[in-house]
Amino acid sequence: MACVLAIDAGNSSTTLALYDGVRAAVAVKTVVRGGISAARGDCAIAIRKAFAAADAEGSRVEAAMLASVTPAVNSAWQRLVAEEAGLELGFVRHDMAIPFRFGYPHPESTGADRIADMAALAVLTPKV
Repeated sequence: MACVLAIDAGNSSTTLALYDGVRAAVAVKTVVRGGISAARGDCAIAIRKAFAAADAEGSRVEAAMLASVTPAVNSAWQRLVAEEAGLELGFVRHDMAIPFRFGYPHPESTGADRIADMAALAVLTPKV
C-alpha cells in the first residue's frame, strides 16, 4: 500500500504525518517543536519514525509533501527529505491540482496550510 509523508511547517512547530492513500488514515503523527530550524535532528527522527511505521504495516512511503507557511525553511526540508527518504519533496501551492476551485481573488496569498486543510475537507467530506 502506498503512503504519503505530509509535513506541515508552521511558525512555531512542525507536524509530520503518514497518510494511507486509500483510507486517508493517519498511521503516525509527530509534532516537532521549533521545526527544522531549531530541531533538525528531531525532524530527521520523525521522518525515520514515519518510514518505520509504514514498514511495520507493509506499506511504502512513495511521496512527501510540504505545506509551509515559512518559506525560509523550504530548502532545508527539501534537503532533509532527500537525505532521509530519498524522495523529492512536493509543495502544497495554490496552483497545484486540487479538488476544489478558489473563490478568492488572490489565491496565491492563501497559506499552504489552509490549502491542505481545504483539500482534505473536499476529499474526506461525504457528498450530499
